[in-house]
Amino acid sequence: MKVSIGILAYNEEVSIARMINEVTEQDLFYKTGLDIQFIVIANGCTDQTVNLANQTLMQVEHHQSKNFSVKDIGQAGKSNAWNKYVHEFAWPDAEYLILLDADIEFGSTNVLSQLIRALEDNPKAVVSVDRPRKEIEKQLQKGLLAKLSVGISSVNQNGRAVITGQLYCIRGETIRNIYMPVGLPGEDGFLRAMVVTSNFTHEDDSSKIVAVNDVCHYFEALLLPGKLYRHEKRLIIGSVINMIIYTYLWSTVAETGKDAGFLIKELNKNEPEWLIDLIDKYKSSYGFWIVDRRFFFKRIVQLISGNQKLSKKVVLFPIALFATLVTTVIAIDVNYYFRKNNGLGHW
Repeated sequence: MKVSIGILAYNEEVSIARMINEVTEQDLFYKTGLDIQFIVIANGCTDQTVNLANQTLMQVEHHQSKNFSVKDIGQAGKSNAWNKYVHEFAWPDAEYLILLDADIEFGSTNVLSQLIRALEDNPKAVVSVDRPRKEIEKQLQKGLLAKLSVGISSVNQNGRAVITGQLYCIRGETIRNIYMPVGLPGEDGFLRAMVVTSNFTHEDDSSKIVAVNDVCHYFEALLLPGKLYRHEKRLIIGSVINMIIYTYLWSTVAETGKDAGFLIKELNKNEPEWLIDLIDKYKSSYGFWIVDRRFFFKRIVQLISGNQKLSKKVVLFPIALFATLVTTVIAIDVNYYFRKNNGLGHW
């Protein structure tokens, strides 16, 4: 079995060495019958990420010169780096591809092997994900902001399997038919849409994503109000752009009979500015308000539809209400932002 592992990194000199060591300490590297490719895709880095990645890879115990490498591409942007990795750098016959960010921490040494096993045990699923957890959850004593952050995470747990760009495993035959629009800020949401609709050729089928709740990874929680605000603003901007793309793809796939992967591949190649033109066209035809109004009540809907007990929902309701107020303010900001911007750019 061939497995390709790719780390997408942008100015990650602080964490890249630790992440490489954590990856190579996974039990996946000790299992027989596996051929593993490991690539760090540094995109537009202006720090020491590339040098540190090369040095660390040369020192790891499992180093194989032709299978372990660092690819340094000049253009910053996660969607472009994703396309480069999937369609140029990864083995074209790899059964599974594992993509991860450079700033996460594994909860155990069997995370990657369990993701692969989940797909081996579920032939209808094409993507496996673990449980993303905030680092502050490991703290015994939490401050007010930490408690609020954990509470919002609980509100977001509605039982719906999602793909987070931080870590996931996907079948090679599936991912090689997917292309990302260059400049896309919400690539994980877009990937999920492509997966569950088979490139916009049929209605959603969430059974294509399997969640492995026995393993997890940790990520840094944004507790400072300014950073949290910018993060949430970016998420809403990405969701708006995704909504515009989805509308376009549903109609174009139905009209042409060509799946979305092929369409985006051709557009990226022949019309590099196609996404900018699509957003501008949408803005000019849709009127003043373009942000989906469902964002206003997203947290409350997630809480009500979640799988928590009623008693916990009651406790979490004030947090959901607070998050709703904050989201409303950000959504208004995003709507004004789109009057002068297209929302595209690097991650």
